[in-house]
Amino acid sequence: MLKPIEIIRSLVSFFTIIPVGESSLNEAANYFYLAPLIVGLTSGVPPAILVIVLPYCLRSPLPAIVSYTFYIFITGFHHLDGLMDFADALMAKGTREKRIEVLHDRYIGSAAVATVFLNLSLAFGVLLTLSTEAAFKVYIAASTFSVLAGVTASYLGPSMTGSKLGKIFIEKVKGRKGKIAFAFLYSTIIALLFGVQGVISLILSQAVSLIVVYEARKVFGGLNGDVIGAIIELSRTASMFGFTVQFR
Repeated sequence: MLKPIEIIRSLVSFFTIIPVGESSLNEAANYFYLAPLIVGLTSGVPPAILVIVLPYCLRSPLPAIVSYTFYIFITGFHHLDGLMDFADALMAKGTREKRIEVLHDRYIGSAAVATVFLNLSLAFGVLLTLSTEAAFKVYIAASTFSVLAGVTASYLGPSMTGSKLGKIFIEKVKGRKGKIAFAFLYSTIIALLFGVQGVISLILSQAVSLIVVYEARKVFGGLNGDVIGAIIELSRTASMFGFTVQFR
C-alpha cells in the first residue's frame, strides 16, 4: 500500500502537468476513487485563487479568460484530446468497428473542432456571468465533480474492445463500492457547502456521465480512455453551468 504522499503524487502526476515526479499508470488507476478529492483540489484551487487575485490588476473579462486558460493548461489538455476523438467517432458513419477505428486515429475532423469550440465557449461564457465569489466556487466544484463523473463512468463500464488505458481504470474501479462511496460522499459535502447551485452542479455532471456512458455502450460497445476523458471535460462544463441557475 502506498503512503498518502505517494498516492497524491501518482494522481497529480497522471491528471495534471504539475511537476511532482513520475508515477505508474497502475498506481493512478488503483487510487482513482480518491481523484475527486486530490485532483479536484490540486487542479481547482490554483485557478480559483487566480480568479480572486487577477481583478486587482486586470480588467474584465481578462481574469476569467486567464484563470480558465491556466486551468485547462495544468490538466495538460488531456481531456480535450479525448473529447475531440469521441466527437469525431460519435459522428462517424458506418459500423461499430469503423467508429472505433475513428476513435483511435490521429486525424481531427470538423465534429472535434466544433465540439471543443462550443464546450470551451460555454465554459468561458459561464465564468463571464459569475461574480468573483461564485467563480471561486465553480473551479473547486467543477474540478471535483468532473473527476467524479469519470469515476462513475469507469464503475459503470465496460471497457470497449481494444481499450488499454481505459480498461485499466475500469478494472481497478469495478467491485469497489465502498471506496466509490467515499468519492460520492466527499463530492456531496462540497455540493452542499456551495448551496443549491452546488447540488445542481453535481447533478448535471453526473447526468452527463450517465448519458455519455449510455451512448458509448450503444455505439462503441463500451468505454476507453478517450471516452472517459470526454466525460470529464463535458461534465466539467455542465457542472460550471449549474452555478448559473437562479431561483426567483
